[in-house]
Amino acid sequence: MPNNNFPEILDFFNWAWVVTTGLVAMLYWVVFVHESRLDRMLKKFPGYKDYPVVGHTYMFFNPEDTLTVIDGWLKKYGKRCRVYFGSSLKMLVLSSPADFEKVATAPELINKSIFYDQMRDWLGDGLLISGGKKWYTHRKLLTPAFHFKILANFQPIFDDNSKVLVNVLKKLEGKECEIQGIINRCTLDVICETAMGKKINSLLDENNPFLRATLRESELIWMRTTKPWLQSPIIWNYLSKFGKE
Repeated sequence: MPNNNFPEILDFFNWAWVVTTGLVAMLYWVVFVHESRLDRMLKKFPGYKDYPVVGHTYMFFNPEDTLTVIDGWLKKYGKRCRVYFGSSLKMLVLSSPADFEKVATAPELINKSIFYDQMRDWLGDGLLISGGKKWYTHRKLLTPAFHFKILANFQPIFDDNSKVLVNVLKKLEGKECEIQGIINRCTLDVICETAMGKKINSLLDENNPFLRATLRESELIWMRTTKPWLQSPIIWNYLSKFGKE
């Protein structure tokens, strides 16, 4: 008997072919043809060889080498160079204090880059990540908290944690050590005690749960930054075990 559903099946495959072709064409246009204003501006600055989709991520597999790699680029290209973490996370790295001053003091540049979106699930939409009117509102509310008289009340906390840091470094005298991790833990201790009133002593306890969670979150953010396929919210939130974590 003839299959009366054959025309419907053929019609379905025709539509599937059209949709697939359209998606492929759109992807090709976005990756290889389309050039945004940001792309045109960044191309005015020097940078290492980048590739479609992956950008420079092939050079950042090891987080510990990040600063070394970028420092090498700045020595090669000068005070400014472009860095592409995939096709969506693109930035200009500055090493000149004069350049940084212009950016930091420009009132119109308070909106954070897309890079900060990677931290939104962790830190929320507070002063660090928000921009525009919301940032101005939060900043106005918090300004009194940064008055020097209030900050002076935290001096004992700064002193105590500094002494702990000095004692930790004394034990490492004459040895090679990874200083960044030690300084980060000291900073975390100070922030937790001043902002949240909680003493966590991560400098003396590397297995502190809050410290471990913070380090793991940092690893996940870096993983998402350097793996372009994980930068999609749909893939990260629904298809990746790391996003669920």
